[in-house]
Amino acid sequence: MPLALNLSNGNQSDQEVVAQRIVAFREQWDFEGLFVADSALYSEESLRKLGSLQWLTRVPLTLKQAQELVEELTQEAFQSCEREGYRWASVDSEYAQIQQRWLVFQSEKSRAQALKTLEKKLKKTEAQALRQAKQLSKVEFECHDDALKQGQQLGKNWQYHQVQSVEVEVKSHHGKRGR
Repeated sequence: MPLALNLSNGNQSDQEVVAQRIVAFREQWDFEGLFVADSALYSEESLRKLGSLQWLTRVPLTLKQAQELVEELTQEAFQSCEREGYRWASVDSEYAQIQQRWLVFQSEKSRAQALKTLEKKLKKTEAQALRQAKQLSKVEFECHDDALKQGQQLGKNWQYHQVQSVEVEVKSHHGKRGR
């Protein structure tokens, strides 16, 4: 049930004012409860302003720590959920020098969609890598070492693929020796 209403300039950033409004509300009302906000609340400055107040918010995936956590969590870390098709994992974390518990939810539908998207991206990048390798194979180099070096450098910028071996084919331009 909403207990307060605060109208303000629409040009203000939520990240700047959400924590201020919660603190101001707490000063006006004797309220021992849980403050729930969207991810705009989740910034170092905002969390420090809240002090010892209890809050619940979504951690934005723009946060590097959150991205790393989502990538590193194994399937074994997740538990079944009451809601069909969902799983969750609990992780202790520290952000802005505040101990926190993050809950990570995984949807089977979104996971399947992410895998499908990844497969599509892999096929696309594989085709791109093969085109680059084919282009490089058509280039004639002055010496064996230059060709070898270029072949080894080929896969440096590839995210999902790598060069396993490089072979250099020597082609002679003339049928007989010159001077």
